[in-house]
Amino acid sequence: MIDCQLHVYEVGHRGPPWTYKIEGVDQATGEQQIAAMDAIGIDGAIIVSNFTTCRYHTSYVPGIQAGSR
Repeated sequence: MIDCQLHVYEVGHRGPPWTYKIEGVDQATGEQQIAAMDAIGIDGAIIVSNFTTCRYHTSYVPGIQAGSR
């Protein structure tokens, strides 16, 4: 099973600042998302740069990968 729209973001990352505070959890790191996916049997995901949060920079997303996923 593939999750087709996964948003990842973390507090204090080294890239450009987020442009918007996401309501809900303070952060959703790649590691946290992988653990949540494993818990419910999701094999992979497509990571999306949220325009509201990232605007036109996508520098955060390429660093979020997990091995063969």
